[in-house]
Amino acid sequence: MAGLLLAASLGAQTLDQTLRDFANPPKSARPWIRWWWPGGDVTIDELKRELAAMDEAGFGGVEIYPLRIGLKQDVPNDVQTRVNDYATKSFYTKVRAVLEEAKARGMRVDLALGSGSPMGGGEAITPELTALDLRSSHRTVNGPTQFREKLSLPPQEISAASKLAALTGVSPLLPKEWIARIQARTRIVAVVASQDKTAVNITRQLQPDGTLEWNVPPGDWLLWTFAQQPSDARVIGAAGVPPQLVLDHMNRAAIEAHIARIMGHAPPEFYGTTLRAIFCDSQQVEATLPWSDKFPEEFRKRRHKEIVFQFPNPDYLQTVSDLWIEHFFTPMSEWARKHHLLSRVQAHGAPVDLLRAYGSADIPETDQLYADGRMEFLKVASSAAHLYKRQLVSAEAFVHRNQAYGTTPTTLLRDVNKLIAAGVNHIVYHGFPYELMDGPEPGWHPFAPPIALSDHFNPHFRIWREVPRMNEYITRLQAIAQAARPVMRYAILGPAENFPEIPTRDYDYINEEILAKSRMANGRLTTPSGADYDTLFLPAEDPALRKRFNGLKIEIGTPPPDDAPARWRIANSEFLFYYNATLKDRQYTLPTSGLEEWNIQTGFVTPPAKSTFVLETGAAQLYRRTSWVSPIARP
Repeated sequence: MAGLLLAASLGAQTLDQTLRDFANPPKSARPWIRWWWPGGDVTIDELKRELAAMDEAGFGGVEIYPLRIGLKQDVPNDVQTRVNDYATKSFYTKVRAVLEEAKARGMRVDLALGSGSPMGGGEAITPELTALDLRSSHRTVNGPTQFREKLSLPPQEISAASKLAALTGVSPLLPKEWIARIQARTRIVAVVASQDKTAVNITRQLQPDGTLEWNVPPGDWLLWTFAQQPSDARVIGAAGVPPQLVLDHMNRAAIEAHIARIMGHAPPEFYGTTLRAIFCDSQQVEATLPWSDKFPEEFRKRRHKEIVFQFPNPDYLQTVSDLWIEHFFTPMSEWARKHHLLSRVQAHGAPVDLLRAYGSADIPETDQLYADGRMEFLKVASSAAHLYKRQLVSAEAFVHRNQAYGTTPTTLLRDVNKLIAAGVNHIVYHGFPYELMDGPEPGWHPFAPPIALSDHFNPHFRIWREVPRMNEYITRLQAIAQAARPVMRYAILGPAENFPEIPTRDYDYINEEILAKSRMANGRLTTPSGADYDTLFLPAEDPALRKRFNGLKIEIGTPPPDDAPARWRIANSEFLFYYNATLKDRQYTLPTSGLEEWNIQTGFVTPPAKSTFVLETGAAQLYRRTSWVSPIARP
């Protein structure tokens, strides 16, 4: 209901209201900021002081994200106890104080649904609910011969995620009674013999004790053993009482147990008002072949056949995607809506149909770290919002690998303009660390070297005084972009793996699910959300689609290069957002007539001084076409 009301209120924007909001942007259009807490080692007085600082700097809301990355590990027991006082009654006493203060200030709050990433941790994620991997080993067997031997399980290596979790202070040790339960879920699920292009499933010849009896045909055979094993991964940077096992994303019971633990003491009287949403960080799981206890029967139910243990396997990947979305992303958003909250979700890093997973959330969120923040990646979240009719598209902003302490007002401006051009309209700074002066300036900074990902946007940051001015700029842009409907010319079936370059920004990605529900209208491809496109681009020829969408312009490959502005529609007006993504100054020529320049820095609206203008690299400019021009009629 909260999401529907949000969409309805934004969708009903009038041009007069847009003018007022551009001149004096409302607090609701301000950027937000991720607020790192050192677990539960915080005080109410300091939290209120920091919230006031963020309000005065022009932030409209905060995302509370407790974690232990960057904290000293050799601390007294009482400090460690406070850090691990996460998701408890006493922890939520502090959260309640923040919510009360935020309400008084007209701010809003999101809660990270967990501490660290991927999700999991605590006593809720037991050995029965932790993630499984499908591991394999193989050997050569020469035939003809009679093979009889007890097969060994594939070796389990310590994962990189587990090593990184240990470096952040997460103990790799498990309760003794859990070890036997972990071992009980470890078993051989398939034995396959392969020769050249032939593969034979011989699992039925495996005895209950693990002995394989096999009459080997002539020739050299590769004997493959596939086994399910609980993942060794731990939640990286997790605060809270251990253990910190990663949950099984393909088992609905796991996310339900996790939510019960994390939100069990949250104050429901703030749900849907000051407390806006739960937040899901990117779930960058390490498993090469994710698995779950019921995977074979789930595969059979969806694909109507037995799984073939040959990889890569498109049917396997599709089933993994289905299970992740149906048993992790969807129930998370369903829980939020049932409790009058929104879900804000980063779907990247998961082995899924990204558009569908983003679309399951109320607020799909991208970030500037993943895929190096390339435009082709950033466009996935905004495409999902357009396809699944979500008004807000958020971004974890100003985060770049190995660039901590390099932020300047110029780099911030370039990042903002790039995000807006990519379809983002709700910027979330990464981030504001709680003031913990456990060392020299700037004190605790979770993502300082050696985990150098971003700067610390708090008063200890050298350009903090510039942040209010930047936030005014962001707020003006977001006041327009949040009220608008994006307009795109092209739909591209995808995204393709690794997000290859696309030489225009005038497109949305589209997936098979939405394409199957779309129709033709006036020679254009129209989706159920109302988004429409004049050309569909496919990776390869598809006669069935050509027949179904007879009359639609369908091309193979990617659209031609252009420097088209981002286009938004409000009422009968079209806004043009020009952004220079090149590495040199660039000149642009405006359409012939009927334009106003909307100055993002000042909020003034004036006729354009001339028909051409030059943008420096990373710079942007906003215009309004004073009457809507149908894409059908536009040359």
